[in-house]
Amino acid sequence: MSDFVCDLDILDNASITELNGITSNNVSPTDLWSSTILYDKYNIKFKGFYKVFVSPYSLPLYSEYKKSNISLGKLKSLYCKLYGLIYEIYVYKFIIKPLIEYNICPNFVRYLGSCLNCNFDTMYLFLENINKKNFERNMLHTLNMSHKRPSLTNKLDIKSSDKKNWYIKSLHPETKFNILLNKSISDNTTRLSDYLKSLSYTDLSPCPYYWTVIFQIAYTCYTMYLSRMIHYDLHYNNIWIEKIPKTLVTYVVNDKSFSFYTIYKILIYDFDRSYVLSFGLNTNTDPTSKNEKYSDKFINNLDILRCFSYLYMCADPLCGKKTPFYPAYSPDKLPTNFQTVLLNILTDNKDNQNELHKLFLMSQHLTGFKYKSFKKINHIYDILLNITKYLQLETKESIKNKYSISKDYFNNDGILKIIDPQQILSFNTTQKNIITFINTFNKK
Repeated sequence: MSDFVCDLDILDNASITELNGITSNNVSPTDLWSSTILYDKYNIKFKGFYKVFVSPYSLPLYSEYKKSNISLGKLKSLYCKLYGLIYEIYVYKFIIKPLIEYNICPNFVRYLGSCLNCNFDTMYLFLENINKKNFERNMLHTLNMSHKRPSLTNKLDIKSSDKKNWYIKSLHPETKFNILLNKSISDNTTRLSDYLKSLSYTDLSPCPYYWTVIFQIAYTCYTMYLSRMIHYDLHYNNIWIEKIPKTLVTYVVNDKSFSFYTIYKILIYDFDRSYVLSFGLNTNTDPTSKNEKYSDKFINNLDILRCFSYLYMCADPLCGKKTPFYPAYSPDKLPTNFQTVLLNILTDNKDNQNELHKLFLMSQHLTGFKYKSFKKINHIYDILLNITKYLQLETKESIKNKYSISKDYFNNDGILKIIDPQQILSFNTTQKNIITFINTFNKK
């Protein structure tokens, strides 16, 4: 049930240098690293970004969890998060990777490889320059669900005062680890949140390339919809905007061609809370929580609506620019001119627009939005077409930067026809085993 699976072939014959850890102040059970991956033979160099985490299969090794006062809910939460990270690896492997490689959608962070159930020796073999002591220290941080995690390259040892409050004091020698390796973003990249807060919303286009950014987001949401996938966490910090030279791009959507110049390329990432119909339930998307209560339903426009909630917030001159926040709700507050444009893209029904307006004023997380209300909003495909009305379209098409998508590319389950369905079935079996394993251990 915990077989070693590795497709990190990209590291073969490569030198890994400048391995750095990234300080974290959140409760995510991952340790984040970056490195330079160098191929001397071909003079190729690029940056890699690693997510490293303990396999959920390893948790029963730690009897300290049962001996401590840790609540069952907290332990189950750790299981679910670790499983969500495995789910993310398969999203990258079977959905994101082929979407990029077959020129369907370029707007994702690129997957480079992964490794499941590595032991200590394998980890050190992959990353020969790693500081073993620091690595073990950081894995202890993740096992103890520590909010503050030092950088991998930080030489500081764990403070004795911190150790007293930890459930796990040392790593079991049979602990297994998982790695997700993606290509790092370039230096001239910013988050969507910072980009939006820098704009002025006095007319229909806050800047000449604003709608090219929004189109790319909507197009990517449409490709996820056709893959029968929902991101579920598509907020403003999970979308990168990379500054590129002015480029002509062409997107073909169900035989409709849209060409335009842009200086931005959007990149979507972070799929540990995603839901894929062909994969089944992701235990890290909790159907009982207020903000994730739709996770047992497939909603075509949920991701784009979540994104639009932040676009809407930033289009208000009263919105906080340094720290994202929205002014207190007022029932008499009317949409600004630009907010009206956004509402018209989502629906042409005035009652539905009023409902959305109130929703966006009160929450960026769609809290309180009923499942049936999504049906009142335009389908993601229609939202995409409405956005094209604001693009400065070109008559010529790009040859080099042309991306095409059609419903014909997918089977009825949302699986690309270029993917072997047996691979998905194999993951489904693994997924069922993990969920059974989690439930069994929780009952002990």
